[in-house]
Amino acid sequence: MLILLLWLLLCAPGLSQSSTEEVITLNQSKLFPIQSLGEISAADRKQILEDRLNKILTNLQPPFQVESRREGESCVLSCQSQYLVTVTPVDALAARVNVDLLAEQWSNKLEKALYRAYLENSDEYYKYALWNSGWAILLGVVLHPLIRRLC
Repeated sequence: MLILLLWLLLCAPGLSQSSTEEVITLNQSKLFPIQSLGEISAADRKQILEDRLNKILTNLQPPFQVESRREGESCVLSCQSQYLVTVTPVDALAARVNVDLLAEQWSNKLEKALYRAYLENSDEYYKYALWNSGWAILLGVVLHPLIRRLC
């Protein structure tokens, strides 16, 4: 029993070690993986970036343009002069591309995700979704007896 407990604590995957990679999400959409950096865990970086993205959604309006600027070996991404994240060589190594290419990929994904999340959180989107749901239900009620007769 003691040996099993020691094995679970020391060897079982995911139980004793924190993850070195987390996936950034916005409105339940997965965007890209982010790596841990020394003392900063991947989970902390993920939480910080997701908080910044949500803050941008509440404070700013489209167009969301994510800019990239080179700082040493890293690239800094910002949206409308608000800092988002630094793309590091560690992130680029994990993605198996160079830092500049990864920064471009991340900025494109962030722009699209911010715009999509903005639309999904708008009143017009909910009205449109409600309208389409109502028509789908009505169509189902009307067509159900016809389909039963045909079958």
